[in-house]
Amino acid sequence: MIKRILFLFTIFSFTTCFANLTVNSINIRKNNADLETKIADSCKSLKDNIGLYIKCKDQLIDKYQDEGLFEGTKQYAEKNYSNLDNEALHQKMIELMERRKTARTYVDSQDDHTPGELTKEDYNSEISWVQGELKKRHYMTPEQKKAADWYKEHVTVVRPGQ
Repeated sequence: MIKRILFLFTIFSFTTCFANLTVNSINIRKNNADLETKIADSCKSLKDNIGLYIKCKDQLIDKYQDEGLFEGTKQYAEKNYSNLDNEALHQKMIELMERRKTARTYVDSQDDHTPGELTKEDYNSEISWVQGELKKRHYMTPEQKKAADWYKEHVTVVRPGQ
């Protein structure tokens, strides 16, 4: 009986430990998967020369990133979120932070990569842009406004020479 319990506990521990290694469908972006396929197809003729193949892929990735087509980049965030008002941008940040919780930390290799998958690092890029934009706009959440109002009401600042 004890051996069965120990065996089940061991199996449960491994299952829990490796649960984060699976790709959550919420972190798969069809747009990114389509772009990755397009890049691979565009450079397919150069596969015999690995140097030219990698250079071709890198150039296309840079081009698409600069155009803001790849999700998980600051360029994408700027292109798609800059027209949002402060409240909507704040909600987008919360949504991205929630999605980041289920994303994998990193991808070990191309063999481990699922086309279109966003990692925690990808979400961090978008979140960083959103936070910077909110800061530029001097946006404060309701909690921050409440704290600032309390501070103004209850704290007296004494400056030297006053």
